[in-house]
Amino acid sequence: CVESILAQTYQRLEIILVDDGSTDGSGRLCDALAQRDERVRVIHKPNGGLSDARNAGTEACNGEFIFYLDSDDYLEQDAIMALVRIQSESQAEVVIGNYSYTYTDHEDIAQPDTGTIQKYTRKEAISLLMQGKLQTFAWGKLIRADIAKRHPFPVGKLFEDHFWTHLVFQDCETVVYSSKPMVHYRQRENSISYTFNLKRLDIIEGWRERIVFLQREYPDMVDAY
Repeated sequence: CVESILAQTYQRLEIILVDDGSTDGSGRLCDALAQRDERVRVIHKPNGGLSDARNAGTEACNGEFIFYLDSDDYLEQDAIMALVRIQSESQAEVVIGNYSYTYTDHEDIAQPDTGTIQKYTRKEAISLLMQGKLQTFAWGKLIRADIAKRHPFPVGKLFEDHFWTHLVFQDCETVVYSSKPMVHYRQRENSISYTFNLKRLDIIEGWRERIVFLQREYPDMVDAY
């Protein structure tokens, strides 16, 4: 994951690694990476879960834009450059890249790579999000930092992005989507997404919060959602 960030063609990066109370030596590896590259900063904190880790990194960020990447995923070498160029040309607050599901023996592209860039208004983006045509994941998006900082992730929740993405889009004038695959979303059987426990039912609470949001802001979308 980190090697794919260090190798980006876009070099003006502040790379924040959050060691969320790891017990497997990850913290030492993070420190070693920071010794290798001055762009890398490490935050060591007690374990608080994914949302708490993301919030700590968001708070520490000094850049104009934030890009989240989970530690088992990795980037195409020109991913950040492509996103930055699109943002510069469109002035969008959020730019979303396509991605591929990466298995041990093959990859499946999430959406066809048509070589296109689509620009959406706030309402159009939220409608597509609710239809599942724009991805909910926190990762894979270049997000203006002040907007990200206004919307912390809900600590202690699984599927935290279902509580979050629509609030970020609501804070935008323009959202842009590129069909270019940029993130390799690694599929592992022992990951949070693949392992069942009762906390997975948090997603139902996230869906309910979305309905309340739509009732307040976009009542014409409620029935379809």
